[in-house]
Formats: sequence, structure tokens, C-alpha cells
Amino acid sequence: MKRKVLVIALIGLICAFAVFADAYKDVNSLIARGLSEENLKKIAELSPQLTQEQKESIFRWKKVPTFLPACMNIFLGFGSGSFDQGDDGMGIAFLVGDVLCAGIVAYDIVTVGWENFINSLTGKGGGTQELSLAKIALIAAGGLRIWQGIRPFTYASSKNAKLKTALGLNDVAVGLAPVLTEDGPGFALSAKFSF
Repeated sequence: MKRKVLVIALIGLICAFAVFADAYKDVNSLIARGLSEENLKKIAELSPQLTQEQKESIFRWKKVPTFLPACMNIFLGFGSGSFDQGDDGMGIAFLVGDVLCAGIVAYDIVTVGWENFINSLTGKGGGTQELSLAKIALIAAGGLRIWQGIRPFTYASSKNAKLKTALGLNDVAVGLAPVLTEDGPGFALSAKFSF
């Protein structure tokens, strides 16, 4: 009789492990396909089958990064960091903007010459003092570069919040903690906040 109970318990544990392993694998494959609304719904349906450690592990490894894409956007430009993050729409917009600004500046340099171009920017004479199209392009390129530095943070924040919600990771956890008081042992309300 004890052997039957042991075998049944062992089979139950193996089945439970298989269910958790399948859910873990399925959630990872859904995230790899993208965080569309449909995939987020499927992840939310599978997340109750995951343990808290599995949810945290998935979030830690699959969250959208911010630092490297922001550096790529600022220093390399052309939307390279946005493409790296998977933000293809804004990556294309940044690529077009940088190419357009660089093209206008290059055209101005070719038509007026390098020395006249520099003189018009510094105001040392030899160039026109009015606001040329190249100056507007340089100002636009600077603004675009600032936007490219900010965009990875806003994109990642949005995507990571959606993933965290779909996985069922709570930002606030409340529980009872055992304490020893003057009156003897007891319980205290404990809370954990994640930011």
C-alpha cells in the first residue's frame, strides 16, 4: 500500500513538473514572438501555472533593455538603438530623420564649400548670416539626437510594464511576519514595494 501511494505521489510530481516546464517554455516562446496583445493574453493565461521564481526569471531575462540602446541612439544615431530594442517604427523614423539632416548638410557643404560652410556657422564672415537650410538641419539633428536618447527609456518602460502585468508580477506584496514582542510571540503585517 505504501509503495502505491509513493508511486502515485511521484507520478503526480512528475506531471506537475511537466506542466510547469511546458508553461515556462510556452511563455518564453510567446515573448520571443513579440509582445502583441494576443501574445500578452496568452501569457496572462499561462502565468498562474508558473512559480514566482519562474516569473521573476522570465522578466529578468526578457525585459527590454534601456542603457545600451540609448547609447547606440545617441552615439551611433540612425535609430540603431531603437532597432536593437525592437522599436522598428521609431527606428525607421530616426533613420530617415538622420539621413535627411546629414544629406542637407552634405549638400550645403558641397555647394558652398567647407570653408564657407564653417564660416557661416561661426559667423566669421565669408558666409551668409541668415538662417540657412543647413543650419536648420543641424538644429533638427541635435533635437532628433536628444529624442533618440529618450525614446529607448519610454519604449522599454511601456513594454516592461505590459510584460510584468501579463506575468502577474505584483509591485506590492503584503504578508504576515512572525515577531517576538513583550507579550510573547505574535505576527506583524509586512509589506514589500518594488519600484
